[in-house]
Amino acid sequence: MNILVQATTRNKKTGNIPTIIVGQNYDEITSSCRASGCILLHKKLGGSGGYKELGLLPCYAHKGHVSWGTKSILRAIDKGTKTIADYSIEEGFSNSSRHAKYFRLSSIGDASSLSQETIDALVSEGIKYGLSPLGYTASKEATHLQSICLLSCPTIEETDEAISKGWRATSIFDVKDWDGERTFTTPQGHKGIYCPEQVQQMKEKDVTPRKKITCNTCGLCAKGNKHRTKYKAIGFFAHG
Repeated sequence: MNILVQATTRNKKTGNIPTIIVGQNYDEITSSCRASGCILLHKKLGGSGGYKELGLLPCYAHKGHVSWGTKSILRAIDKGTKTIADYSIEEGFSNSSRHAKYFRLSSIGDASSLSQETIDALVSEGIKYGLSPLGYTASKEATHLQSICLLSCPTIEETDEAISKGWRATSIFDVKDWDGERTFTTPQGHKGIYCPEQVQQMKEKDVTPRKKITCNTCGLCAKGNKHRTKYKAIGFFAHG
């Protein structure tokens, strides 16, 4: 499985950090998602449709801005205005913002389909530029990614199970059930925190760009289970 690396992004949630696309065409991207067993992959893309049983929406990455941006890159490569080499690991990291602290693995596609050689190359190049890995995988089998990614779980029960197996993990919450607190405790007693960027969006008005929380300023979803935070679980409010 190949990758593309975007050096910069205008994503207001993540901040301007280099971002990995798993796959060099849309078939490869969706193939990695299917292989991961992601329950949020839309049924029309080969997913199980399990998100419906949980009352969840399918993955936001395959619709809207993320997929539009990805397809724009792929079209530019097809037309010859850009090349695969323009999105190499070396080009992506060397041309990243000097303010970037992390690289995102990934905006679309699942990292569990990447070879160990590619993972090692990303981590090694990241160290060179002071960039730590930040991201998620939906594959419970990808234990080799535990020190890099969080396991993406649709329910708090699965989050607890993942933590018991060595992961830091995420869970999806319905904002209608939110008690207004910034933290939570899982059924098995693990400390969790709701995504600070999402909480800020809901609790604070007129946030200035300087005070805006991004993944780049937060970093709680970085470094997998090697992170020194006390929070084993990260809660995300379901994307609309």
